Amino acid sequence: MLRTAAHIILLAIPAITFGHGADSVSGNRFSQHFRNWEAGGYVRSFTMATFNEGSYRDFVSSAFGGGLNCVTPSWKGFRLGGEVLAVTELFSNDLLEKDPASGFNSKWEMELYNIEKPSERNGLFRLSKAYIEYRKKGALMRFGRQTFQTPLLNPRDGRMMPFQHGGMYFRSPIFRRFQTELGIVRSVSVRSTTSWYDLNDAIGMVSSGKTESGTNAVYRYRTGTEGLAFAKLSWENEKGMSVEIWDFYLDKLNNTVWAEVEKDLGKLEFGVQVVAQSPALNTSADYIQGSGRSYTGSFRVLRKLGKNRELSLNATRVSKAGKFLFPRELGRESFYTSLPRCRMEGLGGTSAYSVQYTWHNSGKDNFSQDIQCAVYDVPQPYDFALNKYEVTDYLNLNIRNTFSPSFADERLEFDLLYVYRHNLSKGVSDPRLIVNKTNFNQINFVINAFF
Repeated sequence: MLRTAAHIILLAIPAITFGHGADSVSGNRFSQHFRNWEAGGYVRSFTMATFNEGSYRDFVSSAFGGGLNCVTPSWKGFRLGGEVLAVTELFSNDLLEKDPASGFNSKWEMELYNIEKPSERNGLFRLSKAYIEYRKKGALMRFGRQTFQTPLLNPRDGRMMPFQHGGMYFRSPIFRRFQTELGIVRSVSVRSTTSWYDLNDAIGMVSSGKTESGTNAVYRYRTGTEGLAFAKLSWENEKGMSVEIWDFYLDKLNNTVWAEVEKDLGKLEFGVQVVAQSPALNTSADYIQGSGRSYTGSFRVLRKLGKNRELSLNATRVSKAGKFLFPRELGRESFYTSLPRCRMEGLGGTSAYSVQYTWHNSGKDNFSQDIQCAVYDVPQPYDFALNKYEVTDYLNLNIRNTFSPSFADERLEFDLLYVYRHNLSKGVSDPRLIVNKTNFNQINFVINAFF
């Protein structure tokens, strides 16, 4: 089915690009309609290398792929859309060979491909989008496979295949300056996979962590969840003030209320995020343990340093009431301290602090640099009631440079991300807490070409 969908899109591109000959056929409304289809895509190469400390095993891999998408013209407000993604391996060392000390093979590099079938890394396809939508007077309703953009459900396009979700989405302005969003998620294509899954089949795929007693948590196929529903109400004014309130109800797991307030004062910006979680009705004991409640606050102060530079100070605190929990298979939390390769999910009694400096040039070529440094102060790795994934205290430094040459008219982009993580917990020598988790350097080099 995936190859058939890919062939359909590939056949559509010549019709769109070279369809001018249809003008010579008078009255051929179908050809004229077909030529108005919107089509595009991108080609991506992604090279990643992780260098663990000392004699621990290093990993490197380079992937190549891209995506093709098309959208039909609007007919009485209705449109159809679709997208196909493809990935293949260019080169790697042995990603499945385990580090002798920890017993771990590659983590990060394997996520360029299909984590469900790690030995298959060539000729991978995903039917990533297939939807019907209706638009009228600023309102949008969409059904099918699509991409959501919320604080918890999001694509997080930091690999070759992002998170994508199947279900319903509705957005509409209401009253003056208010907007609402509603959604239902019944299926998901987890980042770094090629298939689509019911939520009950997906949750627990990436990592289940530990139970509070220290045994391996096993809840894949056992949560019984049938879906997720979310709602958003937002408001903003002309004076730079904005408010967003989200509610995410994950059937049989938990309910998350996410409130965010931001104020732009010109050279200064302030932001506050407050998140409260509680167990859902008929909660699955395999996933939620303890009270199932957690409370998180995240804060930002941002200073604009002229036209092209920004400096922000950020802090996040998860209280000791419980762990912040949201399935890693559905997306990634978006706190002010969230950085690539860093997660707050699965932690309680945790503080994170970060400094971020961003610079963007004002010249002809589009170049920017983003420097982020964060410190995570977490409970002891074996305090499983507050540390689900045995994380240690750590410092994380990210340096990102992006460049888009002017001659390419923003259709070519080079992205270089350097990651350094250093363990801050004293007395930690267990290789299972170090390899791929801390005390490593990582290089990520991505080239995107859009068409």
